[in-house]
Amino acid sequence: MTAASFFLSPGQNSIDLDQAPNWGNETVILDFCGGPYRFDGMSKSQANAIRQRYRNHVLLEDSENCIVTQLLQVDDKCFRDIDTRGWTYKHMEYRYLPEQVHVTGLKMKARLSLAPQLRGVLGTSLDNHRWFPGLVFENYFRILTAYRLLALGGIMLHSAGIVSGGKARLFLGHSGAGKSTLAELAHNRGLSILSDDLNALLPVNNRVLVEKVPFTGTFTQQPDCRHGFDLEGIYKLIKGNENTLGELGPGAAMSLLLSCSPFVNEDPFRFEQLADNLAHILRHAETRSLVFNLDGNCFNLF
Repeated sequence: MTAASFFLSPGQNSIDLDQAPNWGNETVILDFCGGPYRFDGMSKSQANAIRQRYRNHVLLEDSENCIVTQLLQVDDKCFRDIDTRGWTYKHMEYRYLPEQVHVTGLKMKARLSLAPQLRGVLGTSLDNHRWFPGLVFENYFRILTAYRLLALGGIMLHSAGIVSGGKARLFLGHSGAGKSTLAELAHNRGLSILSDDLNALLPVNNRVLVEKVPFTGTFTQQPDCRHGFDLEGIYKLIKGNENTLGELGPGAAMSLLLSCSPFVNEDPFRFEQLADNLAHILRHAETRSLVFNLDGNCFNLF
């Protein structure tokens, strides 16, 4: 028996997405790592909101081999009314199957089909609403991107991505470890910031590239960057009174990466693939711990 969803109305145990109509005839194609990603069946207001939010990634012409998602209209009565009290609500419910992932969230229900190729459907009751681009669509898009990268041998990591000398270093840690603080310190030192929240890693030949994704945390993103950077190192981030580099053994490094691989790290059917991807990435990067303070001199250690 399927447990009742927190996000669905009382008595509403599920939503049949196969019976839901499209919102309209608009299509938006977004191009960045793992893509292009094509979204069909949008209303005009939905499409305009997405083109504005991801304006640096919009393709004006169709492209081959797109990852396709259909936008579907779901009756608002299916969803529970939730007072978020102004907070950005990102909690989601997942149901994992061998070839599918089902996701339920605030005013949305989605399904990813993983075989024979990745494709998705996203149902929502929101059209011209401020929650559509920033909550419904982006929460889904983050999950879609994470599964696409996983299939390509890569991963999306919760991390601060900083570029120096043409190479990227990723700084990982739990919420509050200092990723956004470190990004601000790096920016003040004239270094380039990919993101203080999520960064994409993809293997290319015998290299691992770090690529910018259009998802950020509290740090305002710098201008768009269209290419990847060779991965130089991965560091466990620790706030402290000094600036020091320490050891980070293989087991600790793998544990750190697993904990910082959102959306896919709790999927039991994809765990082996995730572990293989991370092991490959770790063979191509220095792994250390970084204790840092607020003087910004931690970057002198590299």
